[in-house]
Amino acid sequence: MKRLVLICGLLVLLPVQAYAQATIGTDNVFNIQPITFLTTGTPEADVFNYFFTLEIFCGMIALFIRVCLRVMRL
Repeated sequence: MKRLVLICGLLVLLPVQAYAQATIGTDNVFNIQPITFLTTGTPEADVFNYFFTLEIFCGMIALFIRVCLRVMRL
């Protein structure tokens, strides 16, 4: 129950913190540039680069959440 409250609290606070750093004249749209892993220039390589970038991004978010949960447990 304690973890559920903590996770819900983080989900409520994280968008507020990210939006609070916005300034006038900056684009608030989240934009990910794909990592160039395959450089052949074919559509298949572009699709692979896109999903490879998403996989790395989601993995880094999962690691960040895991570290936060371990720190909060201490």
